Amino acid sequence: MIASAPVIAVMFATFNHVITTSLMQNYLPTYARDTLDLNLRNNGIFTSIAFICKIASKYVLSFTADYLKSKKIFSPTASCKIFQFIASFGVAFMFCVIAFFIDCTRQHLALIVLCFYGIFAGSAIPGYFTSSCSFAPMYTGMVSSLMEIAGAIGNLLAPALVGIFVKQGQAGEWAYVFMSVAAINIITGTVFLFCGSADIQPWAKPKTTSKKDLEESNIELVNDNIGFRRNDIK
Repeated sequence: MIASAPVIAVMFATFNHVITTSLMQNYLPTYARDTLDLNLRNNGIFTSIAFICKIASKYVLSFTADYLKSKKIFSPTASCKIFQFIASFGVAFMFCVIAFFIDCTRQHLALIVLCFYGIFAGSAIPGYFTSSCSFAPMYTGMVSSLMEIAGAIGNLLAPALVGIFVKQGQAGEWAYVFMSVAAINIITGTVFLFCGSADIQPWAKPKTTSKKDLEESNIELVNDNIGFRRNDIK
């Protein structure tokens, strides 16, 4: 199961999603203070916008994905791949914009970019998350456990990544952080594009009893019953 391509794909996607979310949740206020020169009040309002957009995006895009699948416009696998592509490559593009074009003179542009980050990040729900619940329904617990491991690694690496590059809080240092996470988004998004699936995998299907096995089982049951009757007669 661990060597299955869809399992590997959702593990990569989970790692990517968690390291990205951890970076934004824990360090976006610090970035806004260092690079955008925001005071505490404006910082709180500014950084919350991205997560408000992300929450709204999750619901809107999830309903959109279900509608497209119900109308047979997208297959389940195609839907997951398309929305995960939007999530990974959309976030990567926004991070590149943050790295190269955002400074304290472009606060309004930064706000727009963060809104789009939230919208793109929410696309992961009808993407890899839906895939993880679909390709092995009998083993959802095991798949979720493997995803938790991948996510824990992402949580550990996010602060390490910031610690490696950010020494004095300069815009150039933060640019390295965002470019690194953008690269992770591109790599993991590519893996999911080729390996992801929402179709039930052969190893995850319940074993069916063949007609021959059923007949042999019935013969054994009849023989057992005959044996019991003989014992009763004796």
